[in-house]
Amino acid sequence: MSPPPDLDSLTPLQLKELVIRLLNEVAEFKQTVAQQREEIARLKGLKGHPEIKPSGMEQATPTAGAKLPGKQPRRGKIRPRVSVEDRVLKASAPAGSRFKGYETYLVQELVLSVHAIRYRRERWVAPDGQTTLPRLTALLQSVGLSISKREVQRLLPEKHADFLDEAQDALRAGLQTSPWISVDDTGARHQVTNGFCTQIGNDRFTWFGTRSSKSRLNFLDLLRAGHTDFVLNPAAFKYMRSRALCWVHAERLVHKLNAVTNHNRAAQQRVRTLIWDFYADLKSYQTNPDKGRRLALRARFDRIFRSRTGFVTLDRLLARLHANKAELLVVLDRPQTPLNTNGSENDIRCQVTRRKVSAGTRSDLGRDCRDAFLGLTKTCTKLGVAAWDCLGSRLRVPGQRAIPPLPDLIRCRGQPA
Repeated sequence: MSPPPDLDSLTPLQLKELVIRLLNEVAEFKQTVAQQREEIARLKGLKGHPEIKPSGMEQATPTAGAKLPGKQPRRGKIRPRVSVEDRVLKASAPAGSRFKGYETYLVQELVLSVHAIRYRRERWVAPDGQTTLPRLTALLQSVGLSISKREVQRLLPEKHADFLDEAQDALRAGLQTSPWISVDDTGARHQVTNGFCTQIGNDRFTWFGTRSSKSRLNFLDLLRAGHTDFVLNPAAFKYMRSRALCWVHAERLVHKLNAVTNHNRAAQQRVRTLIWDFYADLKSYQTNPDKGRRLALRARFDRIFRSRTGFVTLDRLLARLHANKAELLVVLDRPQTPLNTNGSENDIRCQVTRRKVSAGTRSDLGRDCRDAFLGLTKTCTKLGVAAWDCLGSRLRVPGQRAIPPLPDLIRCRGQPA
């Protein structure tokens, strides 16, 4: 496409049409370049984007006593989470009839409506570039809110401090009463700098902490849950060594191997079948621990991971996994320990979603509030408490039922029945 002789002579509408045509051409060029790059890579024998299917080991090895996938449980009684309005329907009964009470049935209605409001909010910039307290007070008063500068100053630090403290206390209660914890981390952006968000939790609580590093010193600082002191003694070293590895990640290493020959593919499939069967027996052992089975499973682990298949890469991987025998078989000594980190990965997914939506945080307070509220929301779900009910209870909303502190609920879950 040749450019017009005189761009200044074009009308705004003509310029807009020209820009749209150029953008379409650029998009087509980008698609062509991407296709050509893939074709060049294929001709050079380079590897393209890997297509790794999920393992499926966890779904294919149901726990003993679990329901079959084809049999879905009944829905059960409907318990609405909204307030229910009671109405009495009068009946015209003939003379001489005897009243026998009421027959109750529930009717739910869903009302969808569209209502748009356009707000025009004033914007103030102080001489130093910051929104000062008087400016913020004037902003709130300009929209019709009757509030004083002193009340604004009181509300700013108060409303989030209680939630930050409750999140920290929930972490302490979880570390004190839980027989095991699971940990995961993901990338995070803070103040236009790459960092890491660490998840700590189990089936009772979830806590998030975003820092600039994920070193061992940083993890030790997170485990101290706000305390500044720590003790290194035999009990501490024993606790640090008693870590378990994820079986799903271990099997995934075998699943991802690039088997070229038929012999290698057969060896890979055979080893995967042995690992899947062993994983299923570990899940069965969790529900019914037995000393005799424990010894048999340890010997069986050695037979699987010390075997030689003739597939050199697979044999090296099996030897490397066998070196982690103690971490992979922690469940034999502590059956309550999970065999995978699926729980942590599910918990930290909300942080990944938040990172994709808002990119990152600008202030330390914003970072801490984001981590605290996401962690408290996950903890409420695990404890069977509605997050909105908990929020209304903490903010003392009129008519909202009181929710006990989450750390107390975590401690109650940790006590034997």
